[in-house]
Amino acid sequence: MGSLNNLYISQSYQGLLTFSTNSGSTSTLTQISDGSGNGLGLFLNNNGDLRTTTSVSSSLIETTKLIVKDKIELTGSVDILGSVTASNAFIKNDLIVSGTLFANKVITLIESSSIIFSSGSNILGDSITDTQTLNGAVIISGSGALTGSMGITGNLNVLGNISSSTLSGVGNLSAYSAAVDSRLDYLEGPFSTSVDARLDSLETFTGSQGLVTTASFQAYTASVTADLTAIHQTTASLNLFTQSFTNTFNTYTSSQDTKNATLSAYTASVNEKFTSVGYSTASLNQATESLNISVSNINSFTQSFSQSVATRFSYTPTTGSNTFVGVESITGSFNLTGSMGVNGNMVYTGSVRGNVTALTIAATSSSMDLSLGNFFTITLNTTGGVAIVPTNIQPGETITLRLTQPAGGYSSVNFPSSVKYPSGYQYVATPAANAVDIITFVTFDTSSLYYSRANQFV
Repeated sequence: MGSLNNLYISQSYQGLLTFSTNSGSTSTLTQISDGSGNGLGLFLNNNGDLRTTTSVSSSLIETTKLIVKDKIELTGSVDILGSVTASNAFIKNDLIVSGTLFANKVITLIESSSIIFSSGSNILGDSITDTQTLNGAVIISGSGALTGSMGITGNLNVLGNISSSTLSGVGNLSAYSAAVDSRLDYLEGPFSTSVDARLDSLETFTGSQGLVTTASFQAYTASVTADLTAIHQTTASLNLFTQSFTNTFNTYTSSQDTKNATLSAYTASVNEKFTSVGYSTASLNQATESLNISVSNINSFTQSFSQSVATRFSYTPTTGSNTFVGVESITGSFNLTGSMGVNGNMVYTGSVRGNVTALTIAATSSSMDLSLGNFFTITLNTTGGVAIVPTNIQPGETITLRLTQPAGGYSSVNFPSSVKYPSGYQYVATPAANAVDIITFVTFDTSSLYYSRANQFV
């Protein structure tokens, strides 16, 4: 067929569609032209393939293969029975998948609700530097294993037992407990019996005339001094005492005080006997003074020892480091001020919660002191914008803040440069009366808070 360019038999020939070449339809995609030779941007071949350089508008398109070089815009719904392969896909509204969604990686900014059922093991994160943030209560059925350290800011409520085979600074708990029991048995048994025997012998030192020799008193004093040294050596090796032993030792010291009082009265009686027989009391007074000093040392040691035991087993605050050996059972609340490091496993029965601190607004700003806890609330006012300034930032914290707009209007909120946001997702308070926003931050150093998510409840 010849070219129809610039050839007019009738004006109607301008509406004819022709191939842009004279060869007609081939296997090569060829552009369609009008009767005047103008290309229409539509390409056909004799295989039934179609390509266009402009847009395609149709209520129904059926094809076994669709290739889009630039983009495709749809105002209605798309039903795809096969697979879709795309380097990038941006969906402005909802994506509903009735089948299975397979993805190597999923990144989401806000997850309002999720239910995950798994029959095997699960791994959160692919690196030890990843941070998993859980807001709200965490309930674990079964056991939990912790590798590394854990910092707790706030209260730790433990309803069950905290078990460990070893304790830092002590070693094996079973071996240590056995050693302590052995020393306590010695203190309650042979040592106590030895002291009672010496006191009994002291009461029988006098002869038929009621005389006491200096040598007897000196021997007794030396024996008491040796026993005091043994007491110090024994107690120096003890780091833990039971409450039952404290009660027993207090009862024993009370008995000793009674015996000491009896001994003092007896000594006065002996002095009278020395005077009556004309015996010089100088050496006896010297021995008695030495004995009184030894008895005073016993009383001082007993008082110091009782205070030490009371300090170890009372519920008064202590300073420095404390080491607990064995199974510590806590019934009720456990209030921890400061930090606690845990090496090994911790098993919780119940929930772990923190205090909720209400922030106040002074003029147009509010200070959020992160050393007070992890949960904060603030009710905004309608006088203008409110600046919330975080202070005392520590690494490894998760901070949750609830903002409530007033009933009579709403206020804007701004944070200092220490609060970091994802690009394009800076927080904006919900502009509605009584609106509630929940904001979460995480920290990795002492200088910045990283904005994690915000849920708006209107």
